[in-house]
Amino acid sequence: LQRAKGAHEPQPPQHDTKAQNSVRQWKHTQVNAVSVRPGYLNEAMNEIVAVQSDIRRGEASGVAPDEFVGISNINSQLQIVLSGTCTGVVYACNRLRAKGLGIRAVILPVSGPHHTALVGEAQESFGRVVDVMPIREPDPDRPVVSSVDGTILRSVTDVRYDLGHALSTPVRWLDTINTLVDNGVRRFVCLGPGRALAHLLSKELAYRERFKTDNHSLDTDFEVWSIATAQDVHMLVNSLRRLKKG
Repeated sequence: LQRAKGAHEPQPPQHDTKAQNSVRQWKHTQVNAVSVRPGYLNEAMNEIVAVQSDIRRGEASGVAPDEFVGISNINSQLQIVLSGTCTGVVYACNRLRAKGLGIRAVILPVSGPHHTALVGEAQESFGRVVDVMPIREPDPDRPVVSSVDGTILRSVTDVRYDLGHALSTPVRWLDTINTLVDNGVRRFVCLGPGRALAHLLSKELAYRERFKTDNHSLDTDFEVWSIATAQDVHMLVNSLRRLKKG
């Protein structure tokens, strides 16, 4: 929706040398899911970039220059995920709230600040593995969409690049959904283990539909299937068989 308005998404900083050099000194990190005020995704992302810049220059009140915060996930127009040091993440969430850009923040039980510059060294090591691991050519009849930049991966080179950059760059799931929708996808099947992904996607698709029709109806042209249990898998198989026959 932001693109339709002519806005451009800011690019979160992918590499922070200072963050990488001091990562061993940090003992505590935190990951927060942040609900963004509707219509203010770009502003919220720009604010996080500004926060990290202020921290690095020592201009964030009460925050040491070696703290860090970055955007690790762009999940939807209504949610981003922030990762970094505890102090950096909390400071960023407070600034978003103070400026009316963030509604609430929830700490996620994640093992580390993945998809940020803090895992840059791990990405370099993993990249060397990706360079030599066997990868099949993508099937054009079953396209794979990147979570790094939202493009369709059409070659082994594309897949290697995508895997090699995924660890320390944000998961741009919103771009992935944009590509799927633009290519005519209307039925989404979300595989477990829980139903959080399906719930997040349902909210995003409903938000798009409300914007498109300029009303508040929750009825959409999209279907979201959540597959979280063995029974769900059985129901999915039966449903797909009926669709094929139809």
